[in-house]
Amino acid sequence: MSKAVSDDQATRLEALLSDKIHRRQSRLSWLREPAGGVRTGGFHETLDRLDLVRGIGLSRMSWPVEWASRLERMAREGKRLTAQAFQQMTTPRRRAVLVATVRELEADLTDAALSMFDGFVGRAWRRSEKRGAERAATLERSGKKGLSNWPTPSIPAPPRIRTARMPTPR
Repeated sequence: MSKAVSDDQATRLEALLSDKIHRRQSRLSWLREPAGGVRTGGFHETLDRLDLVRGIGLSRMSWPVEWASRLERMAREGKRLTAQAFQQMTTPRRRAVLVATVRELEADLTDAALSMFDGFVGRAWRRSEKRGAERAATLERSGKKGLSNWPTPSIPAPPRIRTARMPTPR
C-alpha cells in the first residue's frame, strides 16, 4: 500500500507528524480533535481540516475490496497513536497506517461538516418560524382583518441530512 502513495503524498503524510500547530501539537492530533458544537468558527475550522486532508489526495485513490477490513483496523490504530508513536514505526508501516487514518479522518470530517450544516439550516428554520409567528401575532393584535383571512401556506420543514458512511471505492 505504501508503494501506491506518490512521493508528494508521502511528504504530506509525514508533514502531519512533524508540522506543529499551537507550538506543541502535531497536525495529526489537530485533525483528530472533536468538531465541537454548531457554531460558525467550528464549521470553518472543520472545513479547514477537511481541506488539509483532501489536499493530500488520498480520496482519489481506490483500494481493493479485500483490503477494507485491514484498512479499518489500521485506521483504528492510527486514531489512537501519538505522532511520536508513528515516528517509531518502520516507514512502510507508518505510511500504511497514516493512509488508513487519513482516509477515515476525511470521512469523519465530512460527516461533522454535514451535521453542522444541518444544524445551521435547522436553526435558521426555527428562527424564521418564530419570526413568522411573531409577525402574525402582531398583525392580529393590531386588528388587520384583511391579512388574517388569507390562508396560511403550509411549508414543510427541510429534510434532515442523513450522514452515512460511504463504502470504500473499488
